[in-house]
Amino acid sequence: MYSLDEELDAFVSRILPPVGGRCASGCTCRNCRSEQCRCASCSGIETAPVRNPRAARGQTSPRAAGSQLPGWQGWSAPVRLSDIVAGRDAGPNSTQARALSSFIARGSRVYRITRFGIDRDRALSIGMTRSQSIVERMMQHYAGRGGDPAVHAAIRNLPQSRILVQAANLTRQGMHPRRAKLYENWLQDRERPILYNANTTSFENADDSHHYA
Repeated sequence: MYSLDEELDAFVSRILPPVGGRCASGCTCRNCRSEQCRCASCSGIETAPVRNPRAARGQTSPRAAGSQLPGWQGWSAPVRLSDIVAGRDAGPNSTQARALSSFIARGSRVYRITRFGIDRDRALSIGMTRSQSIVERMMQHYAGRGGDPAVHAAIRNLPQSRILVQAANLTRQGMHPRRAKLYENWLQDRERPILYNANTTSFENADDSHHYA
């Protein structure tokens, strides 16, 4: 029996627009007339969604900040994981890396994940880093090495261009993990992401997970 996430992944793969045609490799695109098909299935080239990325609804407004958590300034615009990785790989002095510093700089940060075309009313997950960068943590999730197994299962079959990430805009980026954790808990409680368990918290590694009865 397939899980709901696997069924959703299969559904998305069926509705993605064709980008090539049928060829000798057995891919299912419809317009190919050559064995030199350049579609994603044959070439391994990842194609980005044609629509502008849109994060799941239900985001916490910057106006939600109160006297207890005054550092909250809202979520950043959603950025494709593929673009974040490209910015990181371009080098720390590149324009891309500077523009994506919230995702590339290390420290205690809170982030939000949306699967483009799947998660509409709620985000998939809201998490935090302790000493890593958001992109390092996302790649752990994606590769299934040291990340959250539930997040990995939900995103492993998606190209990186369909995984949208947002960084929390806080007045003090790289704050102490205990304070960052307060914002993570508050946002999870407000937005109730799909992968949310009020009795569980995780940091960067499985060894750091703490489970409460």
